Amino acid sequence: MRRTKNRTESSSADPAAESSATATTSAANAADTAEAKDAANVTALDRRRFMGALGAAAVPLGIAGSALAAAQGTAPVGHPDTRPRPGAGAPGAAAAFEQGAPHLLPQLFRLESDIHDVEVEGKIPADLQGAFFRVGPDPMYPLHPGDIPFDGEGHVSAFYFENGRVSYRSRFARTQRYKAQADAHRILFPMYRNPYMNDPSVKGVSRGTANTHIIFHNHRLLSLKEDSPPVAMDPLTLETVDDYYTFNSQLESQTFTAHPKIDSQTGNMVAFGYEARGFGS
Repeated sequence: MRRTKNRTESSSADPAAESSATATTSAANAADTAEAKDAANVTALDRRRFMGALGAAAVPLGIAGSALAAAQGTAPVGHPDTRPRPGAGAPGAAAAFEQGAPHLLPQLFRLESDIHDVEVEGKIPADLQGAFFRVGPDPMYPLHPGDIPFDGEGHVSAFYFENGRVSYRSRFARTQRYKAQADAHRILFPMYRNPYMNDPSVKGVSRGTANTHIIFHNHRLLSLKEDSPPVAMDPLTLETVDDYYTFNSQLESQTFTAHPKIDSQTGNMVAFGYEARGFGS
């Protein structure tokens, strides 16, 4: 008897054998279908769980001796995940937890840190020199009920590689929004892209979170969000050097793009934006 992709064939003329072969095929097909569904479910959950997969950019900086790093948003293998789960009061959040999907809840990380000589599994090539950057949303405070996890402040991570070692550093992009909320010790922009719910104290303050993508350009690290100009950061220290970067006053729009392109011949950045004159324009 040999099994093909969709059926099983038998050289026996015995009806019982043929029946057995058919049953085997049906069971195999059912198992394959169940396995495919499980794989699809896992993929869907993983995509939701790691939002933002976040913009990332690898940049050859030729860094000598800077070093740095941070524990990430997942618990170490073999240890329970004891991180706080704010946002449980938001509609649907409690239901998600009760249904066995607590990883879909918004979570606060908020830790800015430096770790030298990060533990490595395997071996990093000794001639690999440079840095890898990524950014994603990380709310400063528990989200307002009904808000979404993507409405978090941009938290930038950097992995620095040199001489077979790697170090890590993480810093928030100090946007105008971040600084205003830090001074107030509370959320002032309670709903994603809804300026009508903003606290009156932030009138005229950029709502940009700089949490969608990050790119290296003109010796700066630019943390990006579609509804505001970039936030410029130092690629070595991750300190914010300009919370409303307009390319030396060349950008007149109130918005930019999170996904600009670099011309490979000239090095110029090509970008576009919507609502250039403000909300609803």
